[in-house]
Amino acid sequence: MQPEPARATRIRLASRTDDVNQVLDLVPVVARSRLTPPGAHPDEVARDDLLAALDEDDYQVVLLAGPQGSGKTVTLGQWARRQRIPVAWVSLTGPHHGGLGAIWHAILRAISSARTELELPGTADLANAERIVNRLVPELMNTLAEVEKLTLVLDGFGHITDPLARDILGQFLQQLPPQVKVLLSSNRPAEGPILQLRAAGRLKDISAEKLKFSVGETYDLLARTTGQPWHPDAVERLHANLDGWAVGLRLAGLHPHESNARGIADAALSYVRVEVLDKATASQRDALLRTSVLSQLTFDGVVAVTGPDVPRALMSFAESSLFLSRTPDGWNRHPVLHAAAAEHLGRVDPHLQTSLISRSVPWLAAKRDFVAAAEAAMGAGMLAQAAEHVVASWPAGDPERVVQVATRLGQPAPAQVAAVGAAAALACGAPNRALEFLKPFEAAEAASPVRAHLYLQRGDLAGAGAELEKHGRSRDGEAASWDGLLADITRAALDLWRDRPGSAIWRLEQAAARAARVNYTDAHLKALDLLVACAYLTSDGKRADDSAREAIHIYRSSRQRGAAPVIALTYLQAVGGPGATGVQSHLQPERSPGPHQDAFAAYLRATAAARTGDHVRQRLAQMEARSALLPEAAGPLLRSLLEDGGPAEADNAEQCLTDREMVVLRALSGPLTLREIARELHVSHNTIKSQVSSLFRKLGTHDRVGALRVARERGLIPR
Repeated sequence: MQPEPARATRIRLASRTDDVNQVLDLVPVVARSRLTPPGAHPDEVARDDLLAALDEDDYQVVLLAGPQGSGKTVTLGQWARRQRIPVAWVSLTGPHHGGLGAIWHAILRAISSARTELELPGTADLANAERIVNRLVPELMNTLAEVEKLTLVLDGFGHITDPLARDILGQFLQQLPPQVKVLLSSNRPAEGPILQLRAAGRLKDISAEKLKFSVGETYDLLARTTGQPWHPDAVERLHANLDGWAVGLRLAGLHPHESNARGIADAALSYVRVEVLDKATASQRDALLRTSVLSQLTFDGVVAVTGPDVPRALMSFAESSLFLSRTPDGWNRHPVLHAAAAEHLGRVDPHLQTSLISRSVPWLAAKRDFVAAAEAAMGAGMLAQAAEHVVASWPAGDPERVVQVATRLGQPAPAQVAAVGAAAALACGAPNRALEFLKPFEAAEAASPVRAHLYLQRGDLAGAGAELEKHGRSRDGEAASWDGLLADITRAALDLWRDRPGSAIWRLEQAAARAARVNYTDAHLKALDLLVACAYLTSDGKRADDSAREAIHIYRSSRQRGAAPVIALTYLQAVGGPGATGVQSHLQPERSPGPHQDAFAAYLRATAAARTGDHVRQRLAQMEARSALLPEAAGPLLRSLLEDGGPAEADNAEQCLTDREMVVLRALSGPLTLREIARELHVSHNTIKSQVSSLFRKLGTHDRVGALRVARERGLIPR
């Protein structure tokens, strides 16, 4: 008997009963839910930027690539529900027991649902791969070439792991008719056909970074999930802990009081454990658990702590999941994966965890990552070593992390740890927290420079001076220490606010240079900021400009490592010059260095307002300057600047002084006679007399003393 020839009839995949029965005889059932976008959820947040990116027609193929739970399906569903043109939707996230045939059957069903008028290839072609390649795909291309417009969504493209299935889909994507667009989502790195499309410039990437929720979107999601607004600080903290991960943020909203020490909801950790760790291979899971004791995954660190076989398993996992990605010297790991692995290892094998942590401490210390070494030492119960590493971490360590580690060490801690914790707290703009560190060590020599600077940052000049005198050290002993550097800056600040800016300049320049060498960012910013004030008061414009711009440059790159240079920011705004416009609007001060700097910055704003005739803004700035400090705490300089109401109102434009008259005015404030001033300026005595007469007329005075008094009141020369 001759074998029955293969069925070559073309079957219309519509909803008719006879067609459906024929399909079911050949391929597995495709659940209708896999062929429709997900419905809108009450907690759903519209992500307009992502939806706009999907609307662009510059690319035929768009790939959304991010780890599980990053909101890919929700975003594609939002987009599909907004479309007026037909959208063929296929969910590939479930098991595919029918293999290659089931995948293509689902695609055909989805296209037929979107375009019921199309005559699609027969299901007999689903019998084997050869027929799919040689018959079904070409016939489908010919059919789609006749369609007016169509978008095909393949949600969960990354779940197709069979190489042959991916290759055939790749051929399909490369041969798409121009009126057909395909949107893909994947939780694993691109490979094979996707890489070819990317190389050919035919693929638009929406990366895991772009899929992260913004702080604003996080606030909206939490408010929708819980039905009530959240405090902005709590939102920012949660957003940072979860790195904008959509599912984790929603679970945190559903379980706001169930989180671990890292601030991550237990439900989010359970999600990662079930969806990621449990689905990894045994070697991959073991590698993830062992490396959870490391805060950063560098290749040499992984080998040193966990052994030579673990990197291979990590590379294998990184090829299958975007929770881990390769970097030039190691891997980037999602913070929730890190937390879930650490929590799981601590539960199933705490002895192994302690052993690995102990092994990591000397390696981290050798790499001079002392904060991480201190954290690891505490995790292993090595408190003495942790204290040593906290002390070694400053001043180069991140202030917030140093404060956290010093706090976790608790009491009693060595005085040096308390001093480091207090200095880090001052860099974070938290003087009250610094005071808590220092309270148990009132008489400790190690804490005195920090305590003096704390007094200064709280506006107490007398307390700062008394502390430096009471616990003064020799200059030689301070030269190489960070606390000596802090003491030097405190002394210079006292000189400035006691109306001795000239004597503070050299000290501040030396302090700024030393702070740069030891990477003490907070001290560097404070030294430069005070130097701007000194230079301004001594009419050294170049030094003021250079110091202000250097401070702004450092602050731009290290905003979390020190207090804002408020004087430098205000000086550039008040004085102007190239590149100064908009500086303050882009760098709003987050951490004040102290009330004296705030008051001086307000004085600069008042001076600038007076010169432009904006008297309302001038008076507001004067009020702000006076409110920053009590008169008895202001010090001689600020008291004299503020006691008479600040800069006097500026004269009319025709009364403004010329540059030459300003030079003469500054010379008059010194001890030289008019003849001596003429010789210094290389002009005749009569020329100087004419310029002085013009000065007197514009300032409304008749003698040298009156002219200098008015000039000081207007802020034209320093007091």
